[in-house]
Amino acid sequence: MKKYGACALVALCLPFAPVAEADSCPAGQQAYTSRAVTLNRTLFVPGNASGMFSGVVMRKGLEYQISAEGSIRVGVFGETGTPPEGWEPQGAAGPGFPSPSAFTFSLIYRMGRMGSWNFAGPGPMPARLGATDPDRAELYLAINDTKTSDNSGGFNVTVKEIVISTHCRVAPPPATTTAWTGGVFISKAASGKTSQPTMAKLPCAGITPDGRKQGLIFGEYCPGVSTTRPIPVEACTYAEGRQEALGLVNYGCHLAEAN
Repeated sequence: MKKYGACALVALCLPFAPVAEADSCPAGQQAYTSRAVTLNRTLFVPGNASGMFSGVVMRKGLEYQISAEGSIRVGVFGETGTPPEGWEPQGAAGPGFPSPSAFTFSLIYRMGRMGSWNFAGPGPMPARLGATDPDRAELYLAINDTKTSDNSGGFNVTVKEIVISTHCRVAPPPATTTAWTGGVFISKAASGKTSQPTMAKLPCAGITPDGRKQGLIFGEYCPGVSTTRPIPVEACTYAEGRQEALGLVNYGCHLAEAN
């Protein structure tokens, strides 16, 4: 098996990112977390793996995610391929298997040579060292099978190392809701305090004297009809009103000027 030096993996050579505790932020600021992937390792885990070192050395305080795809053959007659989750419909594998609680023929992992085997499946499965675990532990992968020698195929596995850091930032302003009331906009902060009303922008501001649309009445003349049909419209300008009225004229008729 290939040996890895102390700095052969990026994860072993990066210092821990500085973090800020939630209660250590200055007044007026709040804590938030960020996640940064510092290692993204891919490897092939063959169907006959019974305890394969992944090349990843886990560190306490960091999170690891295991994902897998592909299929293996486990030497059972009529089998067409087993995915990383194993034979899920059959439930837990039971006594005698490396991981009794995981599905039969599923991808499993353990932290350290003496750790217990746990279900990984297709993932992404999070894994991290606990408070009583050592500061570092090698990550191993295997197939949950009592006899792996007759297996074939394999899984393409990705292991990500994620640094979770806490930082401080200025708290964002409280959210507000806006409502339309009697021609003005009323803004209400999340605290329940209502701000001063703000006048809504009128549709014809700067065009008509009062900023509102003006009423115009055009006439429709049709051949053979002695009466004129009025076409009332509202617009900011005469040209806009005439264009709107033209769209309401019946075929064969024509538009007269507005009163």
